[in-house]
Amino acid sequence: MKDWDTNLPEKILHAKMELDDQTLELWNIRAVPGSMHGEEKVKILENTFSRIMKGSQTPCILTGDFNSPNRELTDGTTIPWRHNKEGDVAKRWVEAELNILRGLEEKGMIDVFRHCHGYGDLEVLDVSHATQTDDPLAVPPEQVQGKRFDHIIASDELNPVGCYYDQKGFSCSDHAPINAEFGL
Repeated sequence: MKDWDTNLPEKILHAKMELDDQTLELWNIRAVPGSMHGEEKVKILENTFSRIMKGSQTPCILTGDFNSPNRELTDGTTIPWRHNKEGDVAKRWVEAELNILRGLEEKGMIDVFRHCHGYGDLEVLDVSHATQTDDPLAVPPEQVQGKRFDHIIASDELNPVGCYYDQKGFSCSDHAPINAEFGL
């Protein structure tokens, strides 16, 4: 804990598990909303990225509520929060979000949902946080508005074969759980 640079280290869970003859590293984070906790969100993302980049030697899965990005374009462009702001904190914010969402590719880790489905017009619900309606289950999936805040970023060697947001989760939360299947 002495190396964590956040006031909310409980929002970062790290574990290892044995799977057959292989060790699998697991990370789960809950990046607090920046609108309420400001720089703490950045610190959670920075700490997690740094730890995975420096220390992960085994296949790795990072999952959780990242509270980012602000938007994703159909061409794959990721637009982080504060992308249009000036100053050191805004620069760190943008870098932290992009590092956790795209920077782990350098470590051989991929966005499992986008690996399985790509971008553009999709036949599956591609939002995990409903923002336009009080009851996302009452409208067809293609009309649910929101953002993709919940992610699974995993080592490509785990061979992701499927990933989806479970719409039924909206009945008990404003987030739909993300599920993935790997072809180990």
